[in-house]
Amino acid sequence: MTIVTSSGSCEPTASSTLTVADGKISAAGANVSGSIGREGLVKVSINGAYANGQLSGNSGSGKWNGASAGIPCSGRWQASRL
Repeated sequence: MTIVTSSGSCEPTASSTLTVADGKISAAGANVSGSIGREGLVKVSINGAYANGQLSGNSGSGKWNGASAGIPCSGRWQASRL
């Protein structure tokens, strides 16, 4: 998963490898939780930021929002199957 910040003071871009098993999203060594619904709807929390969007086939995208030092930030995310 790659995130791109479009508003706020969060890092401009960040990437992380996530694991999906039985519709549940996780990542080794990170505070990640979430799910993927039957229709590909994604809802995930990553280190206090929240993302939602849509998966279709081997890729997906959506929006995220969070905060850095109490200042809100937001942007978009993209993901693809490795």
